[in-house]
Amino acid sequence: MSRRRQRGQARIIPTGWDDMSGIPAGWDEVPGPDDRPASGTPAPASAQTRTEPEGRVGGAGKEKSRRRLIAIAAVLALVMGLAIVLPALLDRSRGPEATVREYLDALVVGDTATLREHTSTGSGPGTAAMTDEVYSAATDRVQDYEVLEVRTEGESATATVLLDNGTHQYESTFTLTGHSRNFYSPLEWRMDPVEYGTVELLVPPFAEELLVNGTTMPMDRVRRPTVDGQYETVLQLLPGTYEIALPDRGELVAPVPLEITVLPSLGAEARYIRGQELVGYDITEAGRQEIDQQVSSHLKDCADSQARQPDLCPFSVPVGEREAGQPSGGTWEILEQPQLEITPALNGGFDVVGTGGSARFTPHAGPDGTAQEAITVDFEVSALVFQGPGGGLHAIVLGASGRYGVVVCYDSETGESSVSVDAATGAVDCG
Repeated sequence: MSRRRQRGQARIIPTGWDDMSGIPAGWDEVPGPDDRPASGTPAPASAQTRTEPEGRVGGAGKEKSRRRLIAIAAVLALVMGLAIVLPALLDRSRGPEATVREYLDALVVGDTATLREHTSTGSGPGTAAMTDEVYSAATDRVQDYEVLEVRTEGESATATVLLDNGTHQYESTFTLTGHSRNFYSPLEWRMDPVEYGTVELLVPPFAEELLVNGTTMPMDRVRRPTVDGQYETVLQLLPGTYEIALPDRGELVAPVPLEITVLPSLGAEARYIRGQELVGYDITEAGRQEIDQQVSSHLKDCADSQARQPDLCPFSVPVGEREAGQPSGGTWEILEQPQLEITPALNGGFDVVGTGGSARFTPHAGPDGTAQEAITVDFEVSALVFQGPGGGLHAIVLGASGRYGVVVCYDSETGESSVSVDAATGAVDCG
């Protein structure tokens, strides 16, 4: 016969939440084997149905509702606290390095709208060349960067970075300031205004437009006169190499591009490039022929003179050859045309120097009909060439002294130039 261990009685530990005085005695007892009814015998009524004491059901429901309300209130208080404190904690943990990286990412990808927001001069005329079109065409741009160190003191921070343009690395420093409305509001790190590379460029006075990396930039807002009568413009440029030129002006001249490299240094290390000279144009073969023809025409006019010293001409009979009693007049003949060397000048025109020229002067016969000995002189020629509206060229040949007063008038509205000196009288008329 198998023996089964007799089970003891189980006890319910009071929780202290309910009043136990109304619970019938023995309701929590578990019947043992001897107490179990035989098969087929109906269980006592007391074992089939347990009746809650009167008043217990209503009290337990109220207590449960009160505990539920307390729990909901605690959860709501926790959520509200997190909503106030967590954003500030998260943003403060973001730190100034993330702000610096966002800026440097814009520098690498060429987001000039973001970069202009950080300029020390704002969106003024100096930033006219800081566009996506200009910057995307620049070479030697910043390709990568490394944040070396970030130091934070209160609401101020300093970041030291290394900028890499693919061939060299340059160190730059940025400063940042943390802004917060109150203790609970997020701390926002903002970069202090950034210094960019600045180029001081001398330009011809008639320059109305510049081409920066092939993009046209009007000069009306960025050109200003200097104390010595020249014109300059100041441009802020992002790190990279740029090609700056004047627009095309026809077949007589060709634009001479100027290449400017702004090193990848920003902030306090940004470079100020002074005294860059945009010559403007070089002479083409067609332009050379035009100048040569104008100089030759002027020399022909000089040769038509019968004076020993023609006015405003590069040749004359030396004083020692003028003997007393000889006729003052005679005829000139150009034996050798001077070879011209033409170089660009800052004013957008050209300087001309001609060497190897020779002319012969044959005095008129004396009173007695005696023929006079011819005099051969070597000469050089100098000329100034100015560009007129539309790219036309105007050469002014200087006299034998090499000195000649020339006044060039420039229209402040159109930028067009005009020579205002009469070659014969020297009268100035800028009207």
